[in-house]
Amino acid sequence: MEGKAKVIAFANQKGGVAKTTTTLNLAVAFAEEGHRVLCCDMDPQGNLTMSQGIDPDTLDKSMYDVLVHDTSIREVVRKREVDVACASIDLAGERAVAQTKMTISQRAEVDDVLCDVVCTGRFYDFLERRAERWGIVLRQPIYEKDRLDPVDPAASLKLDPERLGRFPAGYRHLGYAQSSIGFEVKRDMPGLTGPVVEDLYRRGAQWLAGGALENPWLAT
Repeated sequence: MEGKAKVIAFANQKGGVAKTTTTLNLAVAFAEEGHRVLCCDMDPQGNLTMSQGIDPDTLDKSMYDVLVHDTSIREVVRKREVDVACASIDLAGERAVAQTKMTISQRAEVDDVLCDVVCTGRFYDFLERRAERWGIVLRQPIYEKDRLDPVDPAASLKLDPERLGRFPAGYRHLGYAQSSIGFEVKRDMPGLTGPVVEDLYRRGAQWLAGGALENPWLAT
């Protein structure tokens, strides 16, 4: 009976801290010990993919398709020094769509208590090559999860559940904190799941197919 697979993840919001190097070296060491190893490159910059001599720009499908379009991971695996599930920017001619990790950190007084709020998610970028240079045409954050903590751990903070519930789950606490200091917070931004983020993906596919860029938030 074969043993169960083990998952090891290397993740850090900061760049240049040896995530790719550590992943590759450990994967090769395991492979040399006779283990079957699959490296999943989750970074759209594709450094792990390129370390195996694979040009991300030449890939038809990548981990982007696995995560967004339910493509089988078998379709994005390339066999090299180790097996790699490849990453890439979703590219179509002079246009591209890319996703990168983002973190929003803010300190504010919430109901007279000084708090730190942290929201994590992704930037969903619409890119286009103009005059031989690539640039971002539109950057749309996708808000995945957040939390709010008093700076003083001994402080007592009780949030208004009705007010908290006005904001989507992905940026509920961020919205609560920002509204507390006078900002007007939109309540229809894309989150991890749901029709709003699905519509964003649809607009990304439309952009890659040569269609017009739709931005429903410009008018709201």
